[in-house]
Amino acid sequence: MKKAVSTFALLAVLVGGLQAADDASTDQAKLAESAKKWELAKKLCNGNYSYKVRWSSFVGFGHETRIVVRDNKVSERHFKTLGESELVVPGQPQPNGDMWSEKGDELGSHKKGASAKTLDELYTEAQEVVKKTLQAHERRYVRFDKHGLLLACFIVDTRIADDAPTKGVNISSITLGETGATKDKLGNGGKVFKAPNGKPFPAHWGEPPQYQTRDIRPLPGGYGQGSSTLARWIQMNLDRDAKKE
Repeated sequence: MKKAVSTFALLAVLVGGLQAADDASTDQAKLAESAKKWELAKKLCNGNYSYKVRWSSFVGFGHETRIVVRDNKVSERHFKTLGESELVVPGQPQPNGDMWSEKGDELGSHKKGASAKTLDELYTEAQEVVKKTLQAHERRYVRFDKHGLLLACFIVDTRIADDAPTKGVNISSITLGETGATKDKLGNGGKVFKAPNGKPFPAHWGEPPQYQTRDIRPLPGGYGQGSSTLARWIQMNLDRDAKKE
């Protein structure tokens, strides 16, 4: 009887191993197909795109990072914290939250948020994830958007019930195409961003912060009245332009 049980256990291990190998092979094939689609999409958008990385705790708080890529290089990084009620109100001012934006030499100056990486770099990371042999307590998740582009490829420790850390790539959404500032520069009729008083911002400043505090104060540069978040963004760009001059 003991010999029969031992043989059954051995067969179970072998079948489990074959299943894991098959899953890994499938994930690798799916990722390879997605990488081909990304190469085509990258050419169509001329290397101009953005993506968001969002994390939220099971108790409600979280944060979101938006990475902007122009000409296949990361040009901007925007970060905002999310409260329990703010997670379901996209596009609205977020009170009492930590928000900042980075451009140029400032990229990577903040410790919080997702790393300033291109999708090419994330695909490279994903390739390493799908090659990894999983332990018994690990599970791999691979997910793509409706266009077949990579959204997630990470490994989770199933022994951790809540907020288990992920190892790999986990993107919320991808937006392909020119950003407003890039379109204006190329003369393609892109969107012009304006201050509350109607005065247009310089095209090379890009898009103003999407999430702003609700306080009102005078804005530098003759841009009227607005939030302190917008004021800091304007002053940051004015200072940067002054250094270049």
